[in-house]
Amino acid sequence: MCVKRRPNPLCTTPQHQLKKLPAQVLTLSDLKTLDVSRNALTNGDTSIMGIPEKMLKLKTVNLSDNNLHAGSLPSLSPLTSLQTLNLSVNKLGRQQQIKKGR
Repeated sequence: MCVKRRPNPLCTTPQHQLKKLPAQVLTLSDLKTLDVSRNALTNGDTSIMGIPEKMLKLKTVNLSDNNLHAGSLPSLSPLTSLQTLNLSVNKLGRQQQIKKGR
């Protein structure tokens, strides 16, 4: 469900088993929140690569619990407004424990 409400347009489609983002989502250039968690998105979905180029106002992106791999995730550097990014429960590689210095 995508809502073009002011001041925080949002799009949430959790648990729909989406294999790729619907094309119309990338046309929502004023979108502030994108939640496509708990779906079946993969790196093969080229529309995911379009997020940083076309959705520059995003503040929150939730891509958790999909089938994403670390090797070909898009660069998120154009998303200068991004405050929250959730990539948990994906196939991003092994976690490493960070040790505090003594």
